Amino acid sequence: MNWTPMTSGTARIADFRVHELYDGGQGLIELTQHLPTRALFVVKSPKLAINLAYERRMLCTIASHPHIVQFLGIWGAEDFEDGARILLGYCPGGDLYDFYGRAVMQTRRKGLEEDIVWHVLAQLGDAVHWLHCQLEQPIVHCDIKPDNMLLEPREGALPDLRLTDFGLAKFAAESGQRTGHRPLGTPIWQPADEFRDTREADIWAVGAVVHWMTTGHPPVRPYIEVAGLSEEERRVYEWRWDSFSERVVETITAPRVPGETAERVYPKSMDYWMKLMLRKEKESRKRVSAKELYDGVTVKWYRQTDGGKTAFQVPDEWFPKPVFEAGDVSSAADLDEGQQTRVDG
Repeated sequence: MNWTPMTSGTARIADFRVHELYDGGQGLIELTQHLPTRALFVVKSPKLAINLAYERRMLCTIASHPHIVQFLGIWGAEDFEDGARILLGYCPGGDLYDFYGRAVMQTRRKGLEEDIVWHVLAQLGDAVHWLHCQLEQPIVHCDIKPDNMLLEPREGALPDLRLTDFGLAKFAAESGQRTGHRPLGTPIWQPADEFRDTREADIWAVGAVVHWMTTGHPPVRPYIEVAGLSEEERRVYEWRWDSFSERVVETITAPRVPGETAERVYPKSMDYWMKLMLRKEKESRKRVSAKELYDGVTVKWYRQTDGGKTAFQVPDEWFPKPVFEAGDVSSAADLDEGQQTRVDG
């Protein structure tokens, strides 16, 4: 395992060790441990200063929610030669995408247990309801996907979900602009008939994540992956040309139901909500709202399971092995005690 040093400045390099988690288009993500306190936190280094300022504004607006990643503060630009960093809470369960991969390897079957699917939908619905309906300035996430959904393992209950990465988020008052053929977020998690930075597009993305959890693939896939579909199966798909990827993609127009195909895609109990989340823009019945999803799924699931306590217990093997020995950090101020680092909330 390779440790990378913190950038020089007023921070004491010897007090930290860092492990790279992800390096992508929005910036570098590193798991960091403060050795004197054993505190674990995540440092995000956006590639552009304007991205950091914008994401900080979003995170400050969100404040605190149990299913949204914890914002700890900003590590000041004076500590680094190449700009400030965003400090976030660490979720040791990894992201939902990798969780699914480990589960499939262990069980040798496509799709997650139905209890897990309902649990993720309920908690994701809770987070989206907070963003869309509960804030003074409602926010549209614009990039909901399994990679941006982190997990926090819990003893005797299903893991907690935390939505992260607000680098593409917009205030709802500033949203609603059609982005042409180029989706704002990740193409396969965006509605193919509308590329908008809207609350409705967020809801479609939630449905796309559930579709993926039950089938192993998102509703929108490259043509080459589904070339073997029968004529009967093709009837439930609409084909269109996607100029973003410059190849044909297929988009599911409605969840499959018994009699239409040989294979059932969703559990019977989930058909109703999938049809409402994955509705097309031009259909007369509008897509379900975050409020309706929260009232119809989240509240009922929490009441039924006491917050996710089900008979199914997630095996430890479905979570990643610890990178560092865990400590605890409740706020950015905890990192500053007795140190020379500067952290601005």
